[in-house]
Amino acid sequence: MRTNRELVVKIVRDAMLLSEVLSGSYKFKALSLNREGDRFAVLLDIPTPLRGGPNRQMDVESLVKRLARERHAIVVTSMYWRSADVHDRKAVTRTVSRARPAPSRWHGQAGARVEEDTTLGPTNFGEIG
Repeated sequence: MRTNRELVVKIVRDAMLLSEVLSGSYKFKALSLNREGDRFAVLLDIPTPLRGGPNRQMDVESLVKRLARERHAIVVTSMYWRSADVHDRKAVTRTVSRARPAPSRWHGQAGARVEEDTTLGPTNFGEIG
């Protein structure tokens, strides 16, 4: 038997295909919102905004929610969209390349060296809020 997360993944792929969005042009994650695994949020990363703008995104979101509810009694509460911007990527790259690694710290009696690195690499989904 398939897990609900796998079912949501299939539903998102089906909805994107029905909306004529190629599978290689986006990445996404389905996050379970409760222990029962019947409520999900979807985080979607697309390189460029969909043709049709926010209205098209709302249509895709409605389709995902409807398919999940009708096919498997799963609730998709929301979809978070993020499209990459060339200027934003350059700013992030510049910031990371200027960051300096944290100084090494010595811990323990044997003098074991533990290095702490404070530089963070890029994430798939940044801050939601």
